[in-house]
Order: sequence, then structure tokens, then C-alpha cells
Amino acid sequence: MLITMEYKEIIISLIKEFYKKYGINKFKEHEKWDLFLVRYFNFRLKLIPNIRWNIQISPNIKDKINKKPELSVPLMNLMKKMSIGEDLNPHQSKTFFNVDYHDMLFNDWGIHHLHLNDGKKNKGDYLVNRSGPLLFVRFYNNCAYLIDIMNHSDNDVWANKNMINIIQQNWPKTIESGLIKDAEFAVDYNDHEIFTLRSKGVTTGLNINGKSYILLGHGFACSGDNLMATRMANEVLRWCHKNEDLLNTNPDLFKQNIKKQLYL
Repeated sequence: MLITMEYKEIIISLIKEFYKKYGINKFKEHEKWDLFLVRYFNFRLKLIPNIRWNIQISPNIKDKINKKPELSVPLMNLMKKMSIGEDLNPHQSKTFFNVDYHDMLFNDWGIHHLHLNDGKKNKGDYLVNRSGPLLFVRFYNNCAYLIDIMNHSDNDVWANKNMINIIQQNWPKTIESGLIKDAEFAVDYNDHEIFTLRSKGVTTGLNINGKSYILLGHGFACSGDNLMATRMANEVLRWCHKNEDLLNTNPDLFKQNIKKQLYL
């Protein structure tokens, strides 16, 4: 889809201004500028909204706390932030600042991982200190589903099918949209195989207790880009195409409306 240089410059300028709020000043200058737009929505979708979350805790987490009581305080502190609508994004990975990074666990299964820590190396830092234990959470319909606590070093932690098993056992309705009717077509890949296929840009289904699921998150393209991000970028381009005369007739109104398209 063709788009004038004026549209491009306005959109890129607005996105760069948004990035400044999070201290993001490094990103790729893509040959295809619309990829810049896709990566922007990649980042926006990973952002956790600052709302008061209704917290649901799995029995697995309760078991982990009983076995490792030292996890109790950092978990309670993070849950308090969730309940009052405090910013949770400082607990995300360092790759949070890399808008070109693909969080495949999030793209595929819609699961975030948060560091169980509160301290910061420097007062002005945005991110909290990294921690070994990670809290795996699915934010869905104003609820924070606390799935499990695992470590970076755990085998195949980023494609651990037991996380979906936990969701199925405790909150099955939240993944009903991903059910595959013809279950015999879903190959029973193990954790490592799912992780490897993801890294190759291959979307897979998974079998959990006789039920098969796919696209529990937004899905991803072969490039790793979030499919929802791609659709959102295309919607912006379509809007620009339909309103190509607005920039000349009423540039202020154009900018006002393009901000809405970018959720700014």
C-alpha cells in the first residue's frame, strides 16, 4: 500500500515520542518503514495496562510458596501492585526495551513473565533488579491469572506445557477459544520441540489432557512478529489510505485521528 512521505514522518514522529516515555532510544531503521509500525504494536501489546487486576492464584504457586517461603514477600508485593493498578512493566524482562524483540511465549500463549523483585540498582532506573525466580502470569479480561513460579535455569521454561495444563485445570474457560475440534490433527509435541519450532517461526498446537489447543495468544508470523500487531499496523495504513486528503485539508484533525489509530 502506497503512503506519502508526510504520513510516514508524522507516524514515526509520534511513535518515537511515545518510546521516549519508556527510555527507548534504540530501534532498527527498517528498510520497509511499515515494519517500524508493526514493531511498535509488538511493543504496545506486551505492555501490561495499569488497572486494578482481579488476582487468581493457582494451587501450584501456593505449593511453591510453602516449599520456598522466601518467595512469599516478593510475591505479595507484586500482587499488591496488581491489586491497586500500579505499573507492573518494570518487572518485565530487559528485552522489554527492545521493540524488535519477539516474546514468543507471549505471542504464542499470551503469557507474561515477571521478575520477583522490588529493588532497583539506581534510583532513576525503570526496571527492577533481575531475579532468578519468575512469575508467569496470563492477563485476561481484567484478571491476573498467576500460573506458576519457575527459574530461568529450568529446562524449556519458555515452552513449558504444564503452564497450559494449570490454566486448563483451574480456569478452562479462559482458553476455550483456542480449542481445536479435530484433535487428531494436533501433533503431541513436547516442550523442547515446541520451543524449537517457535524459534523457526512455526506455529504448533498442543495436547493437554485429551484436548488440543492452538493460538492461545495472538499468534505469530514466520518473522516472529505478533499477528495482532501486524493486523493493527495494517488497519493504520488502511485508515491513512482512506483519509489521504485529510492531511492537506485539516492537518491538525489528521494528527488527532492518527493518534487514536495508534492508541496514543
